[in-house]
Amino acid sequence: MALLLLKHGAELDKICELAPIYKELPDSRFGVLGGTPLLWAVVARNRCAVQALVDIGADPLSGPVPLGPPVANSFERFPILVAAMFHQHHLLQIMLPHARSCQETTAGRSLKGWNRQLALSLSAAIDCNPGFRLSEYLIHGRYLQQAAQRSVQILLEAGADPMYYCTHRTSEVTSDHPITTACISGNITTIKYLWEYQNGCLRPTPEIWSVTVQHVIFALNFAVFDFLIDHRSDIAPNSVVDRNLVEKVFTLTNDRHIALGILQLIPHPGSTYLQSHYKQLFDSAVVTNQFEAARLIFARGGLSVKTGRGGGNILGVWIVGSSNYPNNMEEIVSFILSLSPKKDELFWKAVTEDGDSFTALQTAICAANTPSVTDTPMNAGVFRTILEHFDEPKYLNAQVSGDSDSKYGGYSALHLSARFTNAAAVIVLLNKPGIDANALNSRGETATDICIGIEQEFSSQKLDRASGFRASKPSVRRTWRTNLSILGDLLSAGVRIEKYCAVVIRQTQDHFQILCRGMGAIMSGIKLRDILESSPVSSKSSRFLVQNIPIGGLFAFVDDEPAGVSQTTTRLPDVLRAYLMLGWLIHALIVEQLEGETET
Repeated sequence: MALLLLKHGAELDKICELAPIYKELPDSRFGVLGGTPLLWAVVARNRCAVQALVDIGADPLSGPVPLGPPVANSFERFPILVAAMFHQHHLLQIMLPHARSCQETTAGRSLKGWNRQLALSLSAAIDCNPGFRLSEYLIHGRYLQQAAQRSVQILLEAGADPMYYCTHRTSEVTSDHPITTACISGNITTIKYLWEYQNGCLRPTPEIWSVTVQHVIFALNFAVFDFLIDHRSDIAPNSVVDRNLVEKVFTLTNDRHIALGILQLIPHPGSTYLQSHYKQLFDSAVVTNQFEAARLIFARGGLSVKTGRGGGNILGVWIVGSSNYPNNMEEIVSFILSLSPKKDELFWKAVTEDGDSFTALQTAICAANTPSVTDTPMNAGVFRTILEHFDEPKYLNAQVSGDSDSKYGGYSALHLSARFTNAAAVIVLLNKPGIDANALNSRGETATDICIGIEQEFSSQKLDRASGFRASKPSVRRTWRTNLSILGDLLSAGVRIEKYCAVVIRQTQDHFQILCRGMGAIMSGIKLRDILESSPVSSKSSRFLVQNIPIGGLFAFVDDEPAGVSQTTTRLPDVLRAYLMLGWLIHALIVEQLEGETET
């Protein structure tokens, strides 16, 4: 039939014109219009037609080839390419010998063009296009992988250069490597063939291998991933590339199979890995919630829970970080707590700073108030997790250890909650059965004393009009209100005043409340006139301070002298002294009466 058509004027390699009617026919098997008769025979998988056309001189490389630089996997419609694309290895065996003879005899076709078209066909055979997968399964059935591998083998035997696009690339495209292309396609049979081709001459460099693994992870192809990991030792070693890949894998996927499989790249201690390398990988696994992998790294690297910053431990590091990175920190802290069965190892000396040693609970309360993290709230979830794990009196009442002159010496968790105006932590701690709410720090202060000191600072700012307190930012005013709320909670819970002999709180414009050391409130509703006019011996400075206490504010006196004020300038107003003495007298009578009843 072919000879008869040629005899009557048909052109052997004529490219057919576009004919939309072919797209409409239900039995059309050619997805793209155009091409030579040989190309149509290849698409139709008509072996007899292909053989007949090749025998009479049809060119297997003839077709509309785009101009320009070579582009890997670009679609050029010529017969060998289409046969390679659908892995028609029996058609390739027919056409390739004739293609070589056509290249040698056809004028104008350069060796460069032949190499490029052959390399393009090889790339198409290696790359199993998912868009053709159904069609190929209909053609090859369960032997699809074998058909693809056989097509690659035939093209290589015909002289196709597998590294053509790696040596002629116009950009750094690592997927041009034949091993990478095969791994992306997922054909494990082809991968194994190329890996062993000519004693492994196509095996990638560690850098290309790393990129290939990442491509495979995106596809979640476990068989290919396992092959690449198992054969990592077949290529040159590079611990830096491997370590970077492990870190990156933790960010690429949370799949357990891949996360644990990639750990095969981590050597045991005694190799080129340092403790810092294991610690870095451990942190990467923890941040990405790969806790099982993190536990294995922790064990393999011989890491210790005491490897924190500045003498602290690993738990302290993550608690401090919870203020900056709040997402999923509860799960992370719970995992860190599970690394050691000994609670004391993780609780004590979680963080050390400026001579002070903080426990895990104290760190959870004040982590958000480090110099690098201002105006950041405590991570409530982390605080709850720590509190539940260390819910024992010896942990709840632990105090900051440090020198006598240290900033937070003797502070308990409750002290720190008051110091950093952490109202939520104060309420939770006050409701704990084992809490010692009246514990004293190294300066002899209770949590109530600390709140009073903070409030006095705010009151002093209000007295100083030049300080600009009224124009201060909302966060300062919010802190002031929170501190007053905490003070009320502490007083309601019976937390004593120890540092100050008396505290004057202005309830309204004309009424005051007096708090006494050790007894709390002893008198409310005292009028301003009584304070100012009751005693002529009261100093003008003390009367001025009391008169100018802002509503809701307070002023505290230490041993009959206002805190921080020189004895030569201010004295406790006489009326306040009288109220204090009255309160002490009443208190003494009550105690005496109770003791008498007890004896009776």
